[in-house]
Amino acid sequence: MKEINVFLVLMGAITVQGQHHLWMVQTITSGYCAAPARKCTNVIKSDVLVHGLWPVNSSDSTLPLPCSINRNKKASPDLPVFTTPLSDDMDKFWHTLTLSSDERFWRHEWTDHGMCQSAPPLSYFSMGISLYKRIDLASQLSNMKKSSYYAKVFRNKISQIVDNKKVMLRCVYVHGTTAIFLSEVIVCVDMTGQHFIDCNKSNKSNQ
Repeated sequence: MKEINVFLVLMGAITVQGQHHLWMVQTITSGYCAAPARKCTNVIKSDVLVHGLWPVNSSDSTLPLPCSINRNKKASPDLPVFTTPLSDDMDKFWHTLTLSSDERFWRHEWTDHGMCQSAPPLSYFSMGISLYKRIDLASQLSNMKKSSYYAKVFRNKISQIVDNKKVMLRCVYVHGTTAIFLSEVIVCVDMTGQHFIDCNKSNKSNQ
């Protein structure tokens, strides 16, 4: 099984040196877990989950050098205790499918991505949850479940959710079959997390 990257984008970011915008990465659980190698063993609490909020540069590259430098300065062994209602939303919408605990997943996302921006952990995770609710991808996908689309048509439908901005899709191809599953949707937002923008990566699908 291999992954095929198809690009649909919503653009966003939290301001910090070297960063241009954010990737709001959302996982489609059924497609993501269609790859046996992933070994999704945890309870699936939603059809769509937050994977992460990733600061990227103007070329849509994650984890540039400034992030590695900042890591040593901003590393903290503990994330803040999330209070209701954020704690409930984190548990439901930012849920790990493969790791041993959600807390471990959140720490991983903060260490690899959250430290690349200037907001403190609580603000960073709050922004991710806020964007998840604003985009409401789960509701949009539920309206399309009974139909099949060429990638271009499907991409355009999701783009309409985010002010007609270009978005990125990641798909999983199941080897030995004709099945292709939508695995993740990436939306780009500006550094404030308020405005959707076009992603810079080109769409690699010819469908």
